[in-house]
Amino acid sequence: MVSILTTLGVGSGLDTTAILDALVKAQHDPRDVALTARATVNDARISGVSQVNSGLNGLIGALSARTVGGALGPLPSSSDPSVVAASATSGATPLLDPIDLTVTALAAGQTLVAGIVASPAAPVGLGTLTLTLGTATSDGHGGFGFAGGAAAPITVAIGASNNSLTGLRDAINAAQQGNATAVVASIIADASGARLVLKGPAGAASAFIVTTDPGADASGVADPGLARFVYAPAASTMTVAAAAHDASLIIDGVAITRPTNHFSDLIDGVTLDLRKVSPGTTVTIAATRDGDGLKSAIRDLVGALNAVAATAKGLTHSATTTDPAGALIGDATMRRFQQQLAALTSSVVGGGPAGVPSRLADLGITTARDGTLSVDETRLGVAVAANPDAVEKMLVGLTASGATKGALTALAADFAAVTKTGDASNRYARETTAIARERATLDARMTTYRATLVAQYAAMEAAVAASKSTQAFLDEQIKAWNQPNN
Repeated sequence: MVSILTTLGVGSGLDTTAILDALVKAQHDPRDVALTARATVNDARISGVSQVNSGLNGLIGALSARTVGGALGPLPSSSDPSVVAASATSGATPLLDPIDLTVTALAAGQTLVAGIVASPAAPVGLGTLTLTLGTATSDGHGGFGFAGGAAAPITVAIGASNNSLTGLRDAINAAQQGNATAVVASIIADASGARLVLKGPAGAASAFIVTTDPGADASGVADPGLARFVYAPAASTMTVAAAAHDASLIIDGVAITRPTNHFSDLIDGVTLDLRKVSPGTTVTIAATRDGDGLKSAIRDLVGALNAVAATAKGLTHSATTTDPAGALIGDATMRRFQQQLAALTSSVVGGGPAGVPSRLADLGITTARDGTLSVDETRLGVAVAANPDAVEKMLVGLTASGATKGALTALAADFAAVTKTGDASNRYARETTAIARERATLDARMTTYRATLVAQYAAMEAAVAASKSTQAFLDEQIKAWNQPNN
């Protein structure tokens, strides 16, 4: 069926379609422009709110990260980190009493050195080499006994494809790949030639022996070359450069041994790293506070609060001759947020007895006339030195969650509640929905309006076409009547 639109203009000769488009446009565009302007303003407000929300949440996240696990609380420290370093195993250690210790020996691994061969590429012999970890004990006469440990022996095969010192080294290391207690093979080369070095993990129970089983060459003759790498109680061809032994230390008069120089099972909540032997030096491990860290956290907090406040101010400022008004000028949500932010320094964010800091203002944080925060370094230093526990408590309390929210967490929750998509109190979301609804209504109305115009103009075209048909008939009749022969 031919569309009615294709018949428009046939009777009258007018461009009726263009007329209809112009009429619909005249009705549609003013309303559409108004809706677009509203959407632009609302989008700018949503963007502004998102900026503030993002800045506030970023501040809370950064502060929480600084205080997580008691990172600003009492932490273990060493009076001589060059001998023993101390760190918290997980967070603060406020109950750590001072502990004195002396390091008498560091844990070390066994090191074996083989005889010299011509070069790393020189053949070393065919067969298998086996490493067995365990505990070696001196027999007092230059020999030793050995008791194998729980770990399975490591066996490597040397054939024609890897028959070299380099091939042997690589085979030993490859056989233990991913093993935390591996015996590491390396090659030391100098002007006299090259030699294989085997170094085991630290600890007396990580000594090792090396045994070999000769292979045969192509003619079936046994190849004794690998025998140069034997180290066992019965016979040894490798030289001991260092014996495996545990770390030894004295803690508060008690002798202690450990198979490693890094451990966390002696002092609750403390990890110790033994760095050098110092028999005449007593090192004290005690809980201390990082005063500089507390002050740095306060300074960073003030800087972040100023950044959030500056963002909010930029979105709510009045227009000037060179700068248009902020997207959120006069917005009730932003006005309330700015008031709460300004009151933060005077709000109680930590509890305690009289004289103990409980507000940010007590730490020397002051507010200028323009709302900018600054830190009085002298007052901050006094507060941190006198009441570090209270300062840390305030920092932790600002971002507390759960039933009792911290001041910053509560501020963020209030702000998020009125800006959350789908929330009944979110005026920005309501405006977005209203604009979409009005635009849909406008489009439906314009569709109906155009359909009405099409019907009306189609009827007009039909009437004009009928009139023209009658006119043409009458014209023909008149012409016929005026013929001379009639």
